[in-house]
Amino acid sequence: MNNNELLKYLPNKDVVFAGLHGSRAYGLDNKDSDYDLKFVWKLPLQNYLSVEDIKDTGYSKQLDNTDVTGWELRHFLRLVQKSNMTTLEVLQTSNLLDNDAFDELLNHVSLCFNVRGLALQYYKAGKAYYYKYKETENIKYLNNSYRCCTNFLYILHNNSLPSLNHMGNYNNLPSFITNSKVSKLTDYLNYFDVNEYPYNIYHINASVLNNCFRKILFT
Repeated sequence: MNNNELLKYLPNKDVVFAGLHGSRAYGLDNKDSDYDLKFVWKLPLQNYLSVEDIKDTGYSKQLDNTDVTGWELRHFLRLVQKSNMTTLEVLQTSNLLDNDAFDELLNHVSLCFNVRGLALQYYKAGKAYYYKYKETENIKYLNNSYRCCTNFLYILHNNSLPSLNHMGNYNNLPSFITNSKVSKLTDYLNYFDVNEYPYNIYHINASVLNNCFRKILFT
């Protein structure tokens, strides 16, 4: 499916960003893999001038073999500020709309995300995927479990944001890990005590998020 065909699945919203996520972004897809389309939309300006919280902040629908998931712009940026795992991955996908809406934000986030917080999210996701694999014996859950565990280790040892290509992340792990012949996924999960790693002093600057918000809102 080409980009134009994917974009046809977007809802009738003012979309500012759309990217292909999931197995096709991770390099774990096969001929039967579905498409995972993520997008961000903005509301009319008057919606952001009220003291009330915006209620319409999420979108999720499956159309044919395409899962379509979206966030309202301000809600998306608040999740990014919390170093939410999914939104940080979405930031790294190629924008199918061919604009630079989040380029500056991604450059900032790659330097200032919450290291321990993001590592914990991958740690928990790795365990959840593994238990799902044990229940279903579906290989996609095992692949995603190893991906999350690799990213968990990559973050802790490189103090940097993992790329979508988890094998590239694996190849950049210290040799004492890759040469340790870890044979079981549980060994990955128990290799380190994540609680030994303190919260890093970096944070995603609110002014950068606000600048991004205003830039997109008034474009």
